[in-house]
Amino acid sequence: MILNPNIEQRMQDRIDKCGECWLWTGNVNDKGYGYVVNNGKRERVHRVAYVLVYGPIPKGLLVEHSCRVRNCVRPTHLRLATNWLLKAERTAKTKPAANSPWSKDFYK
Repeated sequence: MILNPNIEQRMQDRIDKCGECWLWTGNVNDKGYGYVVNNGKRERVHRVAYVLVYGPIPKGLLVEHSCRVRNCVRPTHLRLATNWLLKAERTAKTKPAANSPWSKDFYK
């Protein structure tokens, strides 16, 4: 992702830093992710924020919100992850069957 030179300033004007999460107050898509137009292309703002602070996103990795807030752009709440890792974490957070090793009741 090659960033437009003025994108950082454009983003700063649309971030609410009042709470634990830094919330994007600009455009949001139907799934709740903020976006900004960068060089004529829509980019998710959490990905742009990551690139501005940490540098390029390696191929095959995604930028994930550790806080689980889709419009959060706070750099310390963003981390790299694989699609496999995200799916595994989502599966682990769903309620497992009582006889599953993932169930807290399994170890009683």
